[in-house]
Amino acid sequence: MLLEIRRVLKTGGILYITVPFMFRIHASPDDYFRATPSWWEETLNSVGFSRVELSPLVWGRHTTAAEICNFSGFLPKVVIKEWAYFKDILYSRLMFRGVDDYDGPRGERICAVSLGWFISSTK
Repeated sequence: MLLEIRRVLKTGGILYITVPFMFRIHASPDDYFRATPSWWEETLNSVGFSRVELSPLVWGRHTTAAEICNFSGFLPKVVIKEWAYFKDILYSRLMFRGVDDYDGPRGERICAVSLGWFISSTK
């Protein structure tokens, strides 16, 4: 499929891909393959794309935990979801004041548990 996308994309055109990684759309027990960032970079380069950029789609630890648990609990799902979002926003505002992105060891830990990826690459 990537070869066909490359074939029909104009020279200099940009490919955009979003990839869920931990969402429940992966059917159990038939989830045989989850492409990692290094797989995407290597594969896109091998079929002729260049300038592969991967950006993690990250949420905070509370939202990630709630997502993994399917927002279940004794409260309505919408309350659990909004409460998790609120805690993550508050935490990030307090811990990352004046920082636009996550970098360094903390950023590596956060990006290692991303719930998805946004990928762009140039033909």
